[in-house]
Amino acid sequence: MERPPERQRGPVAGGTTERSGDRTHTFTYDRVFHQDQGQEPVFDVAARDVVLSTLEGYNGTVSAYGQTGTGKTHTMEGTQKPAQRGIIPRACETIFGHIDQAREEHGTDTFLVRVSFFQIYNERITDLLAPGAPDGMGRGGARNSGPGAAVTSLSIRQDGAGETYVDGLSEQIVKSPRDVQALL
Repeated sequence: MERPPERQRGPVAGGTTERSGDRTHTFTYDRVFHQDQGQEPVFDVAARDVVLSTLEGYNGTVSAYGQTGTGKTHTMEGTQKPAQRGIIPRACETIFGHIDQAREEHGTDTFLVRVSFFQIYNERITDLLAPGAPDGMGRGGARNSGPGAAVTSLSIRQDGAGETYVDGLSEQIVKSPRDVQALL
C-alpha cells in the first residue's frame, strides 16, 4: 500500500453540528494523527500542557473517548517499547522529572503524588484501583482476587469551591513512574 503524501499526515481540524430542539450543539476535534506518527506527538499535542499545568497547581484531566477497539488503551498506556509509551507513562516521567529537578535546584524535598484511575462505560463509573476492578484499564479479568467487587456507579460531584471530583474514588500514593506502571 502506498504511503499518503506528507502533507496529509499533519493535524486536521473538523467537527459536526447537530440540532436538538431549539438548541444547536457543535462538536469539534482538534487533531487527527496518522497511524505512523507514534506516541510522542500525541503526548506533545494532547497532554503535555495539561500535565505541566498541574505542576503549577491547576487541575487537569486527560481522557480517551471512543468506540471499543479504537485505540484508547493503546493511546493512554502504550507498550513497553520506549518509543511507544503512552500518555500515562509519559505524564509520569514528566511529573517525576519535574520533582527531581526541583529537588536538585531548590532543595525541595516534600512532594506527594496520588493517582486514581477510573473508567466510564455505559454511563457507569468504575474505580479501576478498587479490589475486584477490571484488570488494567479495561482488559478484563480481576485485578485483585478474593472477596469484594469493584466499586461501580460512583458519582461525579462538585464541592462548595466548585472543584469537580468522583465521590468514593480510591487514590494510591506513588513515588515513581514504576509505581504508577505497577497499578496499570
